[in-house]
Amino acid sequence: MRRKILMGVLALALPAGTLAVTSSAAFAKKPPPNPIVCSNFSGTVNFGIGLSTNGQTTPNKKGGNNTTVTGGAFSCAGGGSGTAPTLTIPNGKNTKVSKGVYSEGTWAAFIAAGGSLKKDLKTIAFTINGGGDNWKSKGSAEVVGAPCGTTPVSEVGFQLSGQVTGQYATKTATILACLGTDTGPGTSGSFGTDFGASGLTVLTAGLDPATSNATL
Repeated sequence: MRRKILMGVLALALPAGTLAVTSSAAFAKKPPPNPIVCSNFSGTVNFGIGLSTNGQTTPNKKGGNNTTVTGGAFSCAGGGSGTAPTLTIPNGKNTKVSKGVYSEGTWAAFIAAGGSLKKDLKTIAFTINGGGDNWKSKGSAEVVGAPCGTTPVSEVGFQLSGQVTGQYATKTATILACLGTDTGPGTSGSFGTDFGASGLTVLTAGLDPATSNATL
């Protein structure tokens, strides 16, 4: 009885509308901003056998050494943060050299891969602020220069378009992955400088956190 009386006194003392504000609905989690811009992506692309002018020969008409992209952390507008998983990009059709002989890991194959990434990376699961989201690719293209970096050399990268389901649900999302540094025999340390050059083999490339971004 005493508790009921105290609650009644409290209700009379509070201004109108205050009880509604202090109800459980008022403490619901604030919905995340949509769209949200994320940047500072980190990660390393491992090209398997590497990229070079002539590549390497193989008896396989399709497949072989896959490309992997190590996952990493990124930041989002409003102080948010997220993580991306390690991705595996399967090697597609190899280029025929002669009967029963094919080549893989060529610059030509790398350039042609831009349009096929939407199939190779159909879905990507990632988290932002502890919540899960899923990316579904709709389109992809290679990028040379803007919107990737243009100085001191033009960066090379890939742009994906798609949609996201989850807390950042949208049908017009984009991911821009720009390659900055590289490693391998004869390389300069700059993927943009070494892109398409002969006499070297690029084994890995690092995502440029300054230019890689996503709008979800």
